[in-house]
Amino acid sequence: MHLRRVLRSAPRSDRQAARDQLRDRLGAPTDIALYQSEASTSPDGRVQLAAGQTVRFFGTTPEQIAPWNPVSVAASNHPDVLLLHEADDAIVSAQHALRYRDASPTTQVVELEPGGPDDPTTDFVHGTVSTLGRAHYPGSTGPRNSVC
Repeated sequence: MHLRRVLRSAPRSDRQAARDQLRDRLGAPTDIALYQSEASTSPDGRVQLAAGQTVRFFGTTPEQIAPWNPVSVAASNHPDVLLLHEADDAIVSAQHALRYRDASPTTQVVELEPGGPDDPTTDFVHGTVSTLGRAHYPGSTGPRNSVC
C-alpha cells in the first residue's frame, strides 16, 4: 500500500497531526526502528509525536517496519545519495545518516555546521546552519548528485 493511501485512510486526527508535523518542519528519519528507540528516552515531545505517528503508520516489529524503512531497503537500492545533517539537529540524530551510509556505501553524508541559536537567519529544518554550513551544501552536489 502506498503511503498516500495510508495517510488518506488514516483518521482525520492522524492526518491533521501529520500536517502539523510538516508545518513544524519535522523531517523524516532514515531508520524508523532507531527513531522509535530514541523517542523512548527523548524528553522532546516533537520526537515522541513523530515516533508515535510512525508506529501507527508503519508498525513496531522489524517485519512491519522493513518495507517502509529507508535503511532496511538501502542495500537493495543503488542510487547516489546525499544526506545532509544539521550538526545541532534536535529531532533526528546523526546516527540515522551514518546507518544509512553503512547500508548503502555510495551514500555521501555531509554534516552542516550550526548557526547561532539566537540568529533566526540561520534557522533550517530542525536546527540551524551557519554560512559555512550553507557553503558546504552546493559544494556537495556535483554532476552525479541531485537533490529533490
